[in-house]
Amino acid sequence: MNVENGKKLKSLLGNGCKEYVNLKNYTSIKIGGVADYFFEAKKIEDLIKAVMTARECKVPFFILGSGSNILISDVGFAGLVIHNTCSNISITSSNGQIIADSGVKLSSLIVKAVSVGLGGLETFYGIPGTLGGAVYGNSGAYGAEIFDFIKNVTLLTPNNKLINKTKEWFQSEYHSTKLKKDHDKNYIILTVKLQLANNKKEQLIEKINKIKKVRDEKLGGLGPSCGSIFKNPKPGKSYLTKEEAKRNSAGYILENIGAKKMQIGDAGIFSRHANIIENKKNAKAIEVRMLIDKMREEAYAQTGKNLEEEIEYIGQWE
Repeated sequence: MNVENGKKLKSLLGNGCKEYVNLKNYTSIKIGGVADYFFEAKKIEDLIKAVMTARECKVPFFILGSGSNILISDVGFAGLVIHNTCSNISITSSNGQIIADSGVKLSSLIVKAVSVGLGGLETFYGIPGTLGGAVYGNSGAYGAEIFDFIKNVTLLTPNNKLINKTKEWFQSEYHSTKLKKDHDKNYIILTVKLQLANNKKEQLIEKINKIKKVRDEKLGGLGPSCGSIFKNPKPGKSYLTKEEAKRNSAGYILENIGAKKMQIGDAGIFSRHANIIENKKNAKAIEVRMLIDKMREEAYAQTGKNLEEEIEYIGQWE
């Protein structure tokens, strides 16, 4: 990165722009190198300003939400990391609509919706991540996807225009959208309008408690991680039974090839779920990535299934 461009960036963003910030403190797996520049966007106006300034100064940038579902290299990020903590939520209970900032944490959004008797998002409770990240990757759980509830999304375009797009524009599919598929981070998700349904608070709270119990049984005792590593392979045909779907899941495949015994350095497989890597102590990003490669290669060698990462790699890796 050009030094003069970096100086100009820091000057335009002011005191809110910090230098040499350790990113491991901002990721769910507690791994990551240093960002040359770091800016926290607490309001949508701050987020727009940071992106436009980075573009003007020709400085590479990356939008960081809750830091889950990503692996940042040990080298870090040569540019500006914009930490999106925009958290405004506007609810119209009469028609079941919510407009929320992209930096809102999913669990906070769900609790807020349930508090006014709006349901639909309960299955996402406990997923670490922000609304923007959920939209970017089309988060899903227990048969539901975030795009089941989206009406439209406000975006900042690559040429700094504000646009509204309906969910069809994103071409959402299993754990992906056209933005994630194309690794296109030039369209910035700003706010999201959701359509939910009116329901009794008691029923919604009961559903959340059931989801929480299931998650605790599956993931209790999990240390720092970035969530599921691989997507479930796409079936060649529709599943006939739940058991057939289970046998085609990444977790089942990895369990049966002995992945839980794999470990490289302090990066190891979670004892309760073979598709999750834990930072056992002081794991390095390169150890995690080497373990991911080993899991993928062994799965293909033993089953012929080619597992595709759900997580994304950020920063310099060569």
